[in-house]
Amino acid sequence: MMKREDISVHLAVLLAGLAFGTVPIFSVFLRNSHVSSIEQSFIRLILGSLAGIGFILIHAKRNRISFQKSQTLSVQKTYVAQGLLLATSLNCYLASQVVGTPVGETSLLANMHPIVTLILAWIFLQESFDKKKIVSLLFALCGLIFITEPWDWTSFLSSIIGDILALLAGISYAVYIIIGKISVPKRNDIAPSLSLGWVLIWGFIMWLPFLFATQLASFPSEISSFDLLTYTSIQNVIWGLGLGILGNIVPFGLIMFSTSRLESSKISIMLLIEPIGVIVLGAIILQEEITLWYIIGGFFLILAIILIMSKKNKKKNHEKGKNIQKKKD
Repeated sequence: MMKREDISVHLAVLLAGLAFGTVPIFSVFLRNSHVSSIEQSFIRLILGSLAGIGFILIHAKRNRISFQKSQTLSVQKTYVAQGLLLATSLNCYLASQVVGTPVGETSLLANMHPIVTLILAWIFLQESFDKKKIVSLLFALCGLIFITEPWDWTSFLSSIIGDILALLAGISYAVYIIIGKISVPKRNDIAPSLSLGWVLIWGFIMWLPFLFATQLASFPSEISSFDLLTYTSIQNVIWGLGLGILGNIVPFGLIMFSTSRLESSKISIMLLIEPIGVIVLGAIILQEEITLWYIIGGFFLILAIILIMSKKNKKKNHEKGKNIQKKKD
């Protein structure tokens, strides 16, 4: 049986993945209101940074020791690194679509992050590279392929630049998780919400150069137009708040909470519940059809998540039982 604490941590990761699944839904509503991709990214990150400032101010007043420790250079380096990776992942994902890569292709390539996480975690964190993780990963990849249906794409891997950018988005996300795990000892006495605050602020700062670059380049208006007046309508404010809170603050907060308690490779695979959330929300809110391929793909993803969440192996339990029996004898 899984302990209550283990259940809460696993649930936090699953909720983070489902929260990420709301991003395409809010994005559709904002796009229908003529809010460009850059404007969507801006509201997502600026709300995150404002929440980050709030978290920091609260801890500065109530927990000065934790706040002071978070200001040290060695700890701030980890926040800057994660902020940069957060911004890079978001920028690469958006830029991949800017150059014309199909959405399904971008999603498939960006969601390769569990492979990268598994390899990096094995190299830098000495996390196990066992059979269960490999089988879980294979199930997850099958699920992603069925959901994105690459056989229906008019072209596959046709845009080298776009495909590289999509892969970089996934790699950046994987490294973000790894850096968070490596930084756990340095942040041991720092509240997760305080660490999240710094990361969100640095993420927004690191994203700003990309905003300026898109304004100088000649991209289509639906991608690069930037006018804060788009958020003057109540409707857009509501969708923007949803995108910023459920698409940024909540999931990254839950990941920050879980990082010290779970293996990074496990977190990365469990976060692939996101496409399932997108499918369900799309059907409920947008009345999108749930196809047979969606059902098959979702089934494989659920299998991957159940397998990675299961207990390690029976051998360890058997050996533990033997030791207990020896003590009794």
